[in-house]
Amino acid sequence: MTDIQFRVAFEEGTEPSFSNAYWNNHEPGIYKSIATGVPLFSSKDKYNSGTGWPSFSKPLPGAPVLERKDTRFGMVRIEVVSK
Repeated sequence: MTDIQFRVAFEEGTEPSFSNAYWNNHEPGIYKSIATGVPLFSSKDKYNSGTGWPSFSKPLPGAPVLERKDTRFGMVRIEVVSK
C-alpha cells in the first residue's frame, strides 16, 4: 500500500482529484476495499460525477460501508467509506 493509499484508507485523507487509476476507469469489475479486500462497489453502478474521484450510485448489496456527509473542499457530498 502506498503512503497516499494508507492516508485515504486509515487517516481520512483525500488524494488529489483526477489523479488515481480508477476515477476514469471504464473496465467492468468489482471495486474492493484496499484495506480489507472486501467487495464494495460494482462498475455497473459507477458514474461520472465530475469530481475526479470514482463515484457510484450505490454500494453492493450487503457491502460493509458507512455514509458520511463531507463538506470539505467547498462542496457537499456523501462520502461512502468501508467500515
